[in-house]
Amino acid sequence: METTGPLVRSSNWQAAALSAAIPLLVAAGLVYAALQPLWDDDSGDWALGLLVLIPLEFVRALVASILGDSFKNYRSPGYAVNYFLLSLGILAAMLLAFTAYMLGVRGFIDTMASARTWAFVLPVAAVIVADGMIALYFFRGDPGCQAARIEAAADDFGDLLGLAVYPTPLVLAAIYGILYYFKQDGRAFASWLPDFSVERLRSAALFYAACYFVAKAAIAAYVNTATFNASGCRVFGGGWLGFIQGRKEEDRVKDLQKERERATQRRRALGLNDFRG
Repeated sequence: METTGPLVRSSNWQAAALSAAIPLLVAAGLVYAALQPLWDDDSGDWALGLLVLIPLEFVRALVASILGDSFKNYRSPGYAVNYFLLSLGILAAMLLAFTAYMLGVRGFIDTMASARTWAFVLPVAAVIVADGMIALYFFRGDPGCQAARIEAAADDFGDLLGLAVYPTPLVLAAIYGILYYFKQDGRAFASWLPDFSVERLRSAALFYAACYFVAKAAIAAYVNTATFNASGCRVFGGGWLGFIQGRKEEDRVKDLQKERERATQRRRALGLNDFRG
């Protein structure tokens, strides 16, 4: 995602398409898997895989925030890359310490000694590190604008993940339960509802994950649009998300005030006069 400077107000559709490409490819793969009629392996590994996505996406949101911070402190390509790698090293140390706390010393050692662990971790880590280094080293544009875009997207990624975890699944499950009750009661308007099965649960879960990545692609594209350039406001910048998630009013007020301050910083980075949206 590159920008020619803070005076640009039109949408950068090339950057938007490139930013959205990977999440859309992941979504397409999930849809393809969901449409497969039967799987030979019914051990439930698909559920474990989707659960692993939650901490992985959380880490990706943190890495995006670190990348935005690296652009904010941009002095030269080499300095930015070193800043990014140092920040990633600190994050990795914190994640290892948290993992050791959760698993215990014995479980942590067994996990770290497993070849399967490194077969999963190393490719993901390599992609994350390479992607950030390339974005920083070959960047030619206004780093302040780029930092504003990436940090806004990173914050939205985190909020999207939180919304996808809670309360959306509970709401969808409650809606299904209500409709299923009406179907069992013989109500015609609920007759279309499919009966519950493990196969349908698998397909629904994969479709749900695909919708998450489509939304993530939309967020990645949005920060390259004229709408964001004209306001600096992110998608989940309002106080409604905290209300949906049941957060206390005082916490929602603090979050909203913090977001307004960060939005003001983004507007300045984009070369805008203060705007109240």
